[in-house]
Amino acid sequence: MRSEFDKAISSATLTERAHVLALWSGIAIEAADPSGDEQVRRFQEGRLEAHALEWYQEREGRSW
Repeated sequence: MRSEFDKAISSATLTERAHVLALWSGIAIEAADPSGDEQVRRFQEGRLEAHALEWYQEREGRSW
């Protein structure tokens, strides 16, 4: 993965670098958290509990 990142950042223009860094920071976070794979499996099996943002806002008693 590191070589792919190096290639992406080195070939990006100055204005594209922020996008490349944002993209790869998400990839790095996902790669570091093995629970993401389990969440994908649960989604594919129809066992992932998911709600709209409004559900969480209502539950917390606030709006964002």
